[in-house]
Amino acid sequence: MQVRSTITREDLAEIIEIEGEGEYIYERQLEVTEHDGYVVVLLEKLRGVIKTLDNPGNFVGDRLKGRVELYILNAKIEFRSLKLRVESQAGAAFRLTMAFFRKTVTNIKEEMPCKLCKAACKVTLSVILASLGIPYLDLEEAQAGINLTGFKDEIGQFLDNPQAAAHGIVAELLEQTGLVGAIRIALEVLGWICDAEDRLYTFACSQAGCCP
Repeated sequence: MQVRSTITREDLAEIIEIEGEGEYIYERQLEVTEHDGYVVVLLEKLRGVIKTLDNPGNFVGDRLKGRVELYILNAKIEFRSLKLRVESQAGAAFRLTMAFFRKTVTNIKEEMPCKLCKAACKVTLSVILASLGIPYLDLEEAQAGINLTGFKDEIGQFLDNPQAAAHGIVAELLEQTGLVGAIRIALEVLGWICDAEDRLYTFACSQAGCCP
């Protein structure tokens, strides 16, 4: 069993990323109230057998069914709680991202420090790709980067008009983060390649005004 976790925490938001390989169980009960903002849960089943609870409200596109689970909790909709259980078997690998955006956040790109902005950019792009059903970083591809040029038109149309998202809560989340424009510029400048060194997110963060 190998588990790596990264926690980025500030007053405005907290982003947790857990990467697990081999036999591992993760459990957590997530709930939101009228005092909370958005909670994003993204589970990427990268390799092997990953068992999860049969939770309703998975927002991923059809092409990723069975490979990715995306949930967005908010007090304004009925989906306010989630019992999260991830069980990976021998030889399996997964990446679990949980992002907690406070209700007081009105414009992340103006209020968030650089380190958290980069993590929020990554969550934002991951939500976009998952909701479109576009595969993201597998472990084997992470070192060289993944080429998104084949999905350029599809992603570009979404970035131009996030309100056209299949799920309204996705559009609301993207509007709150305020990072869609910065991500669009970063993708175009860097040739639609996401790499493991986070160049794209650093560039997007600078476009949002958070990085020097």
